Amino acid sequence: MRRPPGLHLTGKAAKQIKISATATATATATATATATATLLPG
Repeated sequence: MRRPPGLHLTGKAAKQIKISATATATATATATATATATLLPG
């Protein structure tokens, strides 16, 4: 079964976007946790 050209590229781009989104979410969660820990006393 032949795949149309560009399908591999699209999959690769989607993977990169997914990785980027995951990294952004992780960074946001880390920043939020840090801010919360800093604001809370003790």
